[in-house]
Amino acid sequence: MGVEGPTLARLLDSLEKQGLVQRQAVVEDRRAKKILLSDTALPLIEKIETIANVLRIELFEGVSEEDLRVSMRVHSQILANLERS
Repeated sequence: MGVEGPTLARLLDSLEKQGLVQRQAVVEDRRAKKILLSDTALPLIEKIETIANVLRIELFEGVSEEDLRVSMRVHSQILANLERS
């Protein structure tokens, strides 16, 4: 379960147009590009992380550590089953 190449290329094109990422050539491999976050993206990333942390606290309120461990184990097994099929 990954992202298809054309989908990723369109996403990166959009992020680059918005000034959020920069593509940089990789000296060792002419086919490869390194993707770098721009300085413009950093405040946006911080804002997203803050919102995600608040949401995470709200979502897991009342969920015990044990319930969380069981849930993660079940989801991991489901994902493994999905990847095999």
